[in-house]
Amino acid sequence: MSEEKIEFTIKWKGKSFPISFLCTSTVEELKEYLYIATKINPKHQKLLGLKSNKSKKITNNLALQDLKIPKSRKVMLMGTPEKIIQKVQEIPVDIPLIIDDLDFDYDNEEYKNIRTTELEKKLDSFVKNLEINIINKPRPGKKLVVFDIDKTIFDMKGIGSSNLELTRPGLHPMLERIYPHYDIIFWSQTKWNWIEAKLFEMGVLSNPKFGVNFVLDITSMLKITSNYYKKKISKSMTKEEKEKLETRKHWIKPLEIIWRRFPDFYNEKNTIHIDDLGRNFVLNPKNGLIIKQFTKKAGISQDKELFYLTEYLLYIADHYDDVRVLDHKHWKKEWARINRNRFKN
Repeated sequence: MSEEKIEFTIKWKGKSFPISFLCTSTVEELKEYLYIATKINPKHQKLLGLKSNKSKKITNNLALQDLKIPKSRKVMLMGTPEKIIQKVQEIPVDIPLIIDDLDFDYDNEEYKNIRTTELEKKLDSFVKNLEINIINKPRPGKKLVVFDIDKTIFDMKGIGSSNLELTRPGLHPMLERIYPHYDIIFWSQTKWNWIEAKLFEMGVLSNPKFGVNFVLDITSMLKITSNYYKKKISKSMTKEEKEKLETRKHWIKPLEIIWRRFPDFYNEKNTIHIDDLGRNFVLNPKNGLIIKQFTKKAGISQDKELFYLTEYLLYIADHYDDVRVLDHKHWKKEWARINRNRFKN
């Protein structure tokens, strides 16, 4: 039996775990060691960067000598400790982990002038200091779709016997179908441990038919002060009502931090941001697609939103180099118009 050892480093949550195992040791033994070190159940561990020299799938009985280790000798571990998962499952979901999820109509005119020198400097500093843990590398030539989580693909405030009951219908089929055309990012206005636990439980980070590039949490968001209307904007609003603006601080998801970090892959022409809160993309309104809020209470069987959205995204991938030419805020009307023209032709 060979006494040679294989050495590399496991990175997790800013911590490093030096690995020095016999080459004949198995993946299962490595995961058991990581369980002792991190309390992450082996079933929930995902080792990013490791590939098998023998088969497409890394199995537990595979010897470490049959793995292809990255040149950097660094492997990222993703997973949530059992105690945290239990706490997430036990916490009632009307919690401060989820920031205010009520949308409001903001003043469009204001955001034309919001890009001040001060904001640009803030974005520059933010990008330099932001840590993004890459799960799958960006792919050249692909468009990018950024998904919100709560009320967009998952009902975090819902109650169900399993997370599948709280997952929006059509999620996995949609991601599988759009993946050949789009890179995929999830960005939630919650804390990282909550996001990671939920994505794992939904199977989003382990489905072999698509890959998630990375996940962003509330630490990747900026807070701004903006004007908003107390009443929902409508054609019947009087001039006086339209002038009644109030000031409010709120979080936003600036797509610039992605574009500036990955300028060779993503930009304002190829990115679509899907969210149930329009205020989240006020800096990039032409890239924002407002989706109807999803709740289990409203009825899962009646919800067809992601099925329609899948066709819309696929059509964009095939027909538009610049996603901004469409009015994504009213994407269903755009999709109806496109279909009318298609049938006419």
